[in-house]
Amino acid sequence: MSIPIYHVRGQAVAFANDIAPLFEVKTARLNQQVKRNLNRFSDGYAFQLTDAEWEVQRSHITTFNAGRLKYPPWAFTEHGVVMAATLLRSETAVRASRMIVETFV
Repeated sequence: MSIPIYHVRGQAVAFANDIAPLFEVKTARLNQQVKRNLNRFSDGYAFQLTDAEWEVQRSHITTFNAGRLKYPPWAFTEHGVVMAATLLRSETAVRASRMIVETFV
């Protein structure tokens, strides 16, 4: 499964609604965990788009469904995706975390 990568604030990012299915969780669950653990997510890891940034991104996404997202999404850098995997408890997220650790340690 590949996820789209966007460029926001000079960084390559993936949006929460695209990475949540990767870890087999709902986007709301991912967002909730980020908000509960903001100290783990510096701007270099994750940030929520501003309304203006979201409008620009929406105008570039041809398949975007206007009713799909209520608020501007969270954007995750590659480090943020790894950090999200360590917070989530789905089997897929746990396997991803283990794989990352085993790869680099």
